[in-house]
Amino acid sequence: MVWADPAAQFRTFIDSLSGLWAHGKFADKAYAAFTSSQTLHGGQETTLLALYISLINFGGILGPPGYSDPLKFVDGNPYDVGHVTGLDNKTPIGDATAAALDHLTPTDACTASKVRQARGNRFCAIYPPTGVRPVRALVGRSRLEVELAS
Repeated sequence: MVWADPAAQFRTFIDSLSGLWAHGKFADKAYAAFTSSQTLHGGQETTLLALYISLINFGGILGPPGYSDPLKFVDGNPYDVGHVTGLDNKTPIGDATAAALDHLTPTDACTASKVRQARGNRFCAIYPPTGVRPVRALVGRSRLEVELAS
């Protein structure tokens, strides 16, 4: 991230997806975002909003949690989830961020499911099956993996 915008390398990657975008491969999918910064309020919210511009152009479905749960007041980011890495970039994900990640997945999934239903099931959105909830979110170097349990 540079000045509250996704990194140039990430933007280059997004630009490389134009062929898939032109064929609608990213439309009507649920999207969630995770960001980090070295300091509290180091541009996390703005980074997420800048990323959403691309996702909206993809035709993506966004369902940021807002302040829909008291844990979001602790996490402090209504747009999705952010993590403060510290000046050495070594601060592990704490309880507040882990709880925000656990809350994020069903919130986005619920939004995508409602949009899909409103469109008369014409489109396929990514969402967990009814009765399935995330039990743990694992953050990797380049992706967020969610383990589901029924």
